[in-house]
Amino acid sequence: IEAHNNAITGLILIDDHVAITGSFDYTVKRWNLETGELLETLTNGDSTAGLLLSPTRDSVYILRSLIIRESPISDLSDEQDRFSREWYPADVQPENVSEIGTITTAALAQDAPVMLTGYGSGMLAMWELETALPVTSVQGSSYVEMAIHPDGTLMALSTTFGTLEIWDIDPDSPTYLTVLHNVENDLAAPGLVDYNADGSQIVWGVADYFDTEESALYVIDSDIGEIVQTFDTSHHITTVRAVRFMANQNQIVSGSQDAGFVNGGDLIIWNIESGEPVRQFSGEAILDDVTDIAVIDDSHLLLSGAYFERVRLFNTVTGNVEQTFDAAHSSFGVQYLPQSRRVFTGTSNGIAIVWDVQTAETHARIEVQNGWMYDSDISPDERYAVVASDAQSPALINLETGTTVQIYAGYSADNVWGVAFSPDGQSVWTADMAGTIYQWAIEDKQLSAVELINWITENRYIHQPTCDVRKTYNIQPLCDE
Repeated sequence: IEAHNNAITGLILIDDHVAITGSFDYTVKRWNLETGELLETLTNGDSTAGLLLSPTRDSVYILRSLIIRESPISDLSDEQDRFSREWYPADVQPENVSEIGTITTAALAQDAPVMLTGYGSGMLAMWELETALPVTSVQGSSYVEMAIHPDGTLMALSTTFGTLEIWDIDPDSPTYLTVLHNVENDLAAPGLVDYNADGSQIVWGVADYFDTEESALYVIDSDIGEIVQTFDTSHHITTVRAVRFMANQNQIVSGSQDAGFVNGGDLIIWNIESGEPVRQFSGEAILDDVTDIAVIDDSHLLLSGAYFERVRLFNTVTGNVEQTFDAAHSSFGVQYLPQSRRVFTGTSNGIAIVWDVQTAETHARIEVQNGWMYDSDISPDERYAVVASDAQSPALINLETGTTVQIYAGYSADNVWGVAFSPDGQSVWTADMAGTIYQWAIEDKQLSAVELINWITENRYIHQPTCDVRKTYNIQPLCDE
């Protein structure tokens, strides 16, 4: 096979049929060894010093002069290469390459997610391999928010230009993701989405927040992709910023926020069947604007706010705030953890905070990333949170350890606004303003406390003492004579 125009410096055999080669000619290529066919070419942008196969055998580490990059074997192309994470040794920038020399060798640890790299100057660097690559991806429109059907078979995506897309999720189909319905309205603006408990309906809010400050609010039949109820958003004192189904599933709730912080915000509970407001709260009653809503039960909501930098526990029966949680910075998303009865929010300074819902005691403050966190979601087992911000790619947080365990690399700043866990908790979905949808595997391998206890219970060995041992040490019950 005439593989490259210069020296081959890296070679990996994936199996008996596929090989990957790297070269000084600035390319990395995937080959069919039986036919000699070139399957894919990745333009590396630099000469290749070597190649390493990832421990999971689904991606390749490309060693360049100073940079280490990772690309998925299944899609070794220039498009997927934007997911490559550029790693530099600590305190060293590309312009300092002459000080340490280029990469000359590398190796992966066998029992840990660690890579060692050697350099021309004699320096050795060690890396933790936490970059994740997408399980699947598809190009769509331009998205700002997403919601996953409770059974994981459908996805609702709101676009930046006033449409709602409903996608079918089928891993066994050739396309994996397929658009089923495209719902339109008269307001060309970004949207907000939420599924009800059985996935039969979607609440869809559309808000031209920064320009006309107009809003629209609908309930959609998820199966047929048609609007079944329209709500008069002129009842709100300002622009709709948050929507959710109430716990009883017969009502929806919407919250508003004034872009200029002049009118504060308000909260309206609507009857789905009639389309009419049931109750409205504003001013001192809710103590702030409403940037997001988390539903606890039929009478309690969590409201995040930006102006007064706090989250509130609100009673919809009494119309009173029962608890406040000081975020110290603006909050644009809030989640409720029912099993642990905790509150999660991401703030505008890159800090994620977890509180006890009853006492407002801070359970954890996690430094995730610099920048404004716009969206978040909690895994079904409450072990993880995923956050999206304007500072970097979406991050997966282990809430038990308070650490960031994965960065979903490949996004430019201020690009990802929609994140959601799959209902089985095994993957994360993200959607960006460039119109690309990705599904990511969760790679954190640490067992939770519950999983450890279950493992011990299932694998424990209980020694049964003999009659002589029982008699000697008086272990009850003694054997019958």
